[in-house]
Amino acid sequence: MSRWDRARERARFAIAVVVTSVLGAAFAVVVRGGIERATEMLFGDREVVAAFRALPAWVCLVAPALGALLGGLIAMAAAARLPASHGVGDVMESVVLGRGRVSLRAALAKTASSICAIVSGGSLGREGPLIQVGAALGGACGGVLGMSPSRTRILLATGTAAGFAAAYNTPIAATLFVIEIVTGVVALEVIVPVVVGAAVATAISRITLGELPFYGLRDYALVTPGQLASSIVLGPLGGLAGVLFMQMLSSGEALFSRVKLPLAMRAALGGLIVGAIAIELPAVTGNGAEPIRELLDGHVVGLALVALLVAKPLATTASVSSGSAGGVFTPSMFLGASLGAVIASMLATSGIDAEREAFVGSFALVGMAAVVAATTHAPLMATVLAFEMSGDYALVLPLLAATSLATATARAMRRESIYGAEMRRKGVSWDGSLAHRLARAVHARDVLEQALVLPREMPLAEVHAELAARRARVAYATIDEGRVVAVDFRALADADEAQRRATLGDAGTKVDPIVPDDDLPRMSERLWDAEWGELPVVDARGEVLGIVTRRGLLGAMDRELLQRDLLLTRMTWSEAEPGRLIELPRNYRIGPIDAPEDAVGGALDPSAVRRELGLWVLAVRTGGARAPWRDSHESGVVAPGDRWLAMGPRDAFERLGQRTTRLPAG
Repeated sequence: MSRWDRARERARFAIAVVVTSVLGAAFAVVVRGGIERATEMLFGDREVVAAFRALPAWVCLVAPALGALLGGLIAMAAAARLPASHGVGDVMESVVLGRGRVSLRAALAKTASSICAIVSGGSLGREGPLIQVGAALGGACGGVLGMSPSRTRILLATGTAAGFAAAYNTPIAATLFVIEIVTGVVALEVIVPVVVGAAVATAISRITLGELPFYGLRDYALVTPGQLASSIVLGPLGGLAGVLFMQMLSSGEALFSRVKLPLAMRAALGGLIVGAIAIELPAVTGNGAEPIRELLDGHVVGLALVALLVAKPLATTASVSSGSAGGVFTPSMFLGASLGAVIASMLATSGIDAEREAFVGSFALVGMAAVVAATTHAPLMATVLAFEMSGDYALVLPLLAATSLATATARAMRRESIYGAEMRRKGVSWDGSLAHRLARAVHARDVLEQALVLPREMPLAEVHAELAARRARVAYATIDEGRVVAVDFRALADADEAQRRATLGDAGTKVDPIVPDDDLPRMSERLWDAEWGELPVVDARGEVLGIVTRRGLLGAMDRELLQRDLLLTRMTWSEAEPGRLIELPRNYRIGPIDAPEDAVGGALDPSAVRRELGLWVLAVRTGGARAPWRDSHESGVVAPGDRWLAMGPRDAFERLGQRTTRLPAG
């Protein structure tokens, strides 16, 4: 690639970063304003909690159920036509593993479903859909501008940060959200676009919604040794509360899954539970932002504090576990703020020397950060989030101590964060380092190679002939009860006539196979001791599906851990499947390219392209990233802006930008 081509590529990427940031922020601003306007139109107040405090009891009961029902109907309609959406888990998988795609249409449908539930009083956060749409916009920008897969993944992370920053007016916390939760690793090529995205999104949010922090300017201080020491207790307590909240969500999901009703009806049932609670405690409705402000002001006192500490998690569990679309990030902050306020009120009545409202507010802020850290396992993000949302840096020391202790407590009790549990439900392990995650994302079915499977009754002499004819080394056979035996070509070469008359089933060596779901670390351990450098892969019936070899394992490590398309490349046939790892000829690559300008107007002749450029054109796309790929032999006249899916030597791809000869017309 020439210097000019590299400069043009960097410029396109910079444009994509800015466009992704602007679109992600604009969408978040529109959703925030839309929720407030819709609430005002329905209930006469822009804030859900204030509206429910003035509503009759029967409206409080019915409204969340109706909104959840409508949201559930939208989700059911989307599920029938669009790829499945798993929220932030989809973003994490796409950014880190490069698997799948965050569907923009599915994310928009999920946002519409979430808005219906939140506006009507559902106990849900709005951050999940906003983050998912921001990421999807990044992926769409990457596709439209022709970005490489690696840069498209960076745009997904940029959109994630933009959505988070615009939702909470917290650019640094948004950056840390991507680092600690989404990617789990600090890489300069990711950090710079993410920081730019968060900064641009925050600027747009402040221009349109105001410059004040999300929860207003605060001026707290825990100055005496007693106050500082007492605040640290919020760390372990916040960790415990976060774990109990996650367990409550899991139990609620298991409970609602037993209800044999359509999704919309289950969601309506959850909304009915929220409505029943809201009759006495309207503060449980919505995402919890309004009551958190009251808690930070120290205005919630007495039994109301304890009631909110119990009722809000129950309401959120009823909404989320029943199937309503939405996040639990802000409800987690509500839980932490309630916990902190309860502890501060108890300490205040015990005689600690402090001004009550400021003391309760400061504990609410620290408790809020502690529970967020416990549920996300991201202490730095939770710390920065707290002082960015309050504009108060004075509490940074107790915040750091509480979030660290909360994270340690939560990890000791439950290894998975709330997002790690979401990944597990998707079938993706998220424990360990980035290398571990990448390795565990590769399974035996991804690197399956052809095996020579012969009848168990075949004499070894015929087996030897088959091995020689096919230039294979090992032959396999399935015998009784799904057991697998194998023979080696070299061993057969030394066998005498009597041994050659034995059958494969009788004379073969028993082999312990692996299964398609075995991951790369498991395959590595097994192949280390494999006698022939390969292992058979069997299905549930014990039938041999193929083999996994040490050579294939090395190629998978090179592709997935080193992120190179040098030995193997990943081929994906649909959004619902992760694809297969395919070996290309040495120094070959496969990827999309822009159709050369001098080919425009003529009929595409793949043979002529092969002669002139050294590339095989496999498919053609006209009309942008959403257009389908067409067979290159039936694509017709080359149009301006056409994209070709080509395969060939790497130097042919690099020469393409310097070519000046005209392709022959077909």
